Amino acid sequence: MKKGKGLKKGLLLALLLAVMAGTLNVQAAGKDVTKSMSKNSGLKKIVRDITKYTTVEMAGSTKKVTVSMKNSNLFSMAGYVGANSYHKTGFTKAEIQKLTYNLFGKKPSVSVIPKFRAKGQRWIARRYQSWQKKPYVYTGGDWGTYYPVYKITRIVKVKTNVYDVTVTNKLGSYETKTTRAAGTTTIRIKKNTKSSYGFVITKLTYKGNGQRF
Repeated sequence: MKKGKGLKKGLLLALLLAVMAGTLNVQAAGKDVTKSMSKNSGLKKIVRDITKYTTVEMAGSTKKVTVSMKNSNLFSMAGYVGANSYHKTGFTKAEIQKLTYNLFGKKPSVSVIPKFRAKGQRWIARRYQSWQKKPYVYTGGDWGTYYPVYKITRIVKVKTNVYDVTVTNKLGSYETKTTRAAGTTTIRIKKNTKSSYGFVITKLTYKGNGQRF
C-alpha cells in the first residue's frame, strides 16, 4: 500500500510539474515585448509600409478583414507599398518579386499579376501601353491632402522569432494639421535575415472605424 501511495504521489507531482511547465511556456510565448521591440528599426519600417496599405483599404469601412496571402494579392500589396513608400510606379519582374519577398518572404510567379482592368486587378497590373519601359505598373492614385500615420500599441511574442504587432492607423490632413484615428491593424511578423526589413509578414488583419477621406 505504501509503495502504491508513493507511486501515486509521484505521478501526481509529475503531472503538476508538466502543467506548470506548459503554463510557463504559454506565458513566455505570450510575453508583451512592446518596450524592447518597438525600437527595432526593421520592425518599424515594415509596419510603416504595410499600414499605408491597410489605412487606404479600411477607408469608409467598419468590417474586419483578414487579408488573403495568395500570390496575386501579395503582388498587389507590394505594388502599393512600392509606389507609396519608395516612389515607384513601374516595376521589372526582378523589382516586384524582390519587393514582394522583402515584405512576405515569397516570390510568386509574375504570371498571376492581372492585366490592366482585368477582373481582380487591384493595385498592380501588367502594362497597358507599349511606351511603358517596365512591364508591371502601379494603377492607383496618391493620398492628395491626406497622409497615413501609424502608432504601434502592442507587440506580443507568439513564439521564437514570431511577433504579433497591433497598430492604430491614423489619418493626417495637410490642410487642417490634425490627425484622426482610422482603425486598427494586426500584423504577424517573423524574423527573416534575407528580407531587407529583417522580418516578413505572415498574417495581416485590419478593421476600420468608418472614416472617409
